Amino acid sequence: MTVVDCRAEHEEEVMARTEPAGPEEWPGDEAIDDAMDAACDAVFATYIGIAFDDSRLEMDEWAVDEAGWRDG
Repeated sequence: MTVVDCRAEHEEEVMARTEPAGPEEWPGDEAIDDAMDAACDAVFATYIGIAFDDSRLEMDEWAVDEAGWRDG
């Protein structure tokens, strides 16, 4: 990723970074995806000012995988 000043023209931006809480053991891809969807939807509404489903914007998520979960 290239970091740019928010006042400069850009097509993407990071709106949040969260750390999923959960069991010590890997909860599985579906549980992680569900947690990320819920967290991102909530942050999006606060950050942008409207719900994601009401916007014309797109959103991508980067989530921890099983190896990353084990690594902490």
